Amino acid sequence: MKISFFKNIGIKDTDSKNFWIPIILFVFSFLIRIIILIGFSKSPSFNVPIIDEANYNELARALASGEKMDRSFFWQPFFYPFFLSIVYFFTDSSILVAKVVQILVGSLTSLLIYFLAKEVFDRKAGIIAGITASLYAPMILFETLLLSEGWAVFFSALLLFLILKVRKSKNLLLIFLLGIISGLSIIARPTFLLFIIVALCWLIFDFFLGKMPVKLIIYNGLVLLTGLFIILFPVSLKNFTLTDNFTFLPHSGPINLFIGNNPDADKTIQLRPGTDWDNMVSMAKINGAETLQEEQRYYLKFFFNYMLSDPIGFIIGIFNKTLQFFSSREIPRTTDLYIFRKYSFVFSILVWNIGNFGFPFGLLLPLALIGIFYNHKKIPVYFYFLLLTYSLSIIAVFVSSRLRLPIIPAIIVIASAGTVTFYENIKNQIQNKKWQKIIIATVLIITLAMSVSIPGPFATEKHNYESEMLTIVATSCLGKGNVKDSIKYLNEALKINPKNKIAYRVFGLIYLIHDDFREAEEFFKKAISLDNEYAEAYYDYGNLYYMLGNYDEALIKFKKTIELSPYFFEAEINIGSIFFLKRNFNEAIFHFEKALKIKPENVIAHKKAGDAFMEIGNFEKAIFYFYKAFIISPDADTAYILANLYFKNNPQTYDIDESIKWAKIACRLSSNTNAEYLFMLAVINLRMNRKDQAIDNAEKALSFADSSDENELAAEIKEFIKNNKLYKYYFNIIYK
Repeated sequence: MKISFFKNIGIKDTDSKNFWIPIILFVFSFLIRIIILIGFSKSPSFNVPIIDEANYNELARALASGEKMDRSFFWQPFFYPFFLSIVYFFTDSSILVAKVVQILVGSLTSLLIYFLAKEVFDRKAGIIAGITASLYAPMILFETLLLSEGWAVFFSALLLFLILKVRKSKNLLLIFLLGIISGLSIIARPTFLLFIIVALCWLIFDFFLGKMPVKLIIYNGLVLLTGLFIILFPVSLKNFTLTDNFTFLPHSGPINLFIGNNPDADKTIQLRPGTDWDNMVSMAKINGAETLQEEQRYYLKFFFNYMLSDPIGFIIGIFNKTLQFFSSREIPRTTDLYIFRKYSFVFSILVWNIGNFGFPFGLLLPLALIGIFYNHKKIPVYFYFLLLTYSLSIIAVFVSSRLRLPIIPAIIVIASAGTVTFYENIKNQIQNKKWQKIIIATVLIITLAMSVSIPGPFATEKHNYESEMLTIVATSCLGKGNVKDSIKYLNEALKINPKNKIAYRVFGLIYLIHDDFREAEEFFKKAISLDNEYAEAYYDYGNLYYMLGNYDEALIKFKKTIELSPYFFEAEINIGSIFFLKRNFNEAIFHFEKALKIKPENVIAHKKAGDAFMEIGNFEKAIFYFYKAFIISPDADTAYILANLYFKNNPQTYDIDESIKWAKIACRLSSNTNAEYLFMLAVINLRMNRKDQAIDNAEKALSFADSSDENELAAEIKEFIKNNKLYKYYFNIIYK
């Protein structure tokens, strides 16, 4: 049965004398990847996800641990964090297992590319393509990182293969599977969308040209759309339940379009996680956008205004991105491929650059061009669709090495034919002793290779990614309390890049945590000397003065932070906190609410605003902010405060029912182990003349107070039980 299935989809090697070829190819591909993965395990970042990896890792861990999805899950494409959460669920969040699964998928990709080239050209081209895919280092690297590129390349190869087989066999199972894989590829990489629309429309048209009956064409089309629907509809529906936005596309699309298309694109493309990035993603909210749809419209409007107001700048930007896309070098953005060469000898052989020339893409692309020149009639038209539509989809936004990978399967297949053609031509010329043609052919290859290597370096190639990586690892170590390793990696980072301002800032934080304020101040000053507009360093400097109790100096630093970074909501919260301490509650409220305009779901700002409104006696507003805080992040303390507020809100009537409700919630969230919450419930019940319930609550509270050695509270509870007529007195004590 299994063999017949493979026959149905056109894989005939399963029962032929050459059955061993794909098996050897798969094993070879997997072994190469394992060897490289073992080498990469020596990298400090092997178990420390960086930037996009960190975001995927955090989302996947949260989902695997049972937390509900929120809108952040749809910021980036849906597929990868969902896949990663499944792996984490079954492996106790093992990063290593996730990477092994991904290199298995990469090995399957090599196998698919072999079958593709064999089907389109011949077995010789298939073997060359399979070996090339097995050794294509950029693909291998991103399969070993917590990123979606390995899956995107797999889906690309599988889409090409399925379209090829569907066109030949018209098999309903394959048509349905094509719909499923099309849907998965879109939620893995939305940049597939244009290709899938074009390719599937062409496929239906091809059915029509093949004189397939119209009814059968409609039936096949419905089967295909059913496969798409099964994947895209649930994703869109889940997105809608979280954001009121019924779409399978990620929320980051419009802002990514803005990042790559604005007058300062070289700057925005290099923004790293931190306040500069937060400033950019908060622009829409600060300018009045209240919903996700309004935020997206804001960035789309910015993009279109730029395109229409500065068409020359826009065209120059597109031209520049086109050069980057087809550059022989691997263009970085958040990850520089070349820094991993030091961790694996095999990897260092498979990918390198000399000057502006980068291997292997610098050789692969010229061979593909030769393949197109000599074999353009054999190449299926949808290969061209993929190369054109996917390239346009990336160039329209912004370019990096990892985003280029999904076109690599098509390029490898075409280049394999180019390699065979080039070899055979050279062989014939040698036999005929036509040395002049050999020289011309060799010069042609070199010229083509150099033509994709001339431009550069581009803006993103000038950043020191290794020093940044070590700094992120150092920060992770510090977060885990491993100060020794943190200092080690910071020193390495500064050795590579002595102007690494972030490393100096993290050093300052280490000393600040250990109350060595003098040393902390020196490092913050050093960071600011390297960049006088480094908002984070001013913020930390402000925290230093705040810890010392010098609120006036702290206020100066925090205000400088806001001046440099208007969307730095933590600084707004700290400014509000200082005014709160100075008992200038109205000014404090102004800054807390300003922080909430930037980060509407920040729990701390909601609670601090609630505290400030309590101080001025505006209990209605205080309830509003504490309730919002509770909805965002339920906890017993907030429920306790709400119970208190509902009792205080109207001194004439009191909202006892609401007060009891929140008191019970506080008890439930604290697993009924908090004596103070239970005693509060006892007092409220007594106020409602529910004496038996009050005494019962009080006795439980006393039990917990005694077990946790809360002696003063235990004494109050005993007195309450002994003489409940004093409940008003104790009620006032509790609520003060």
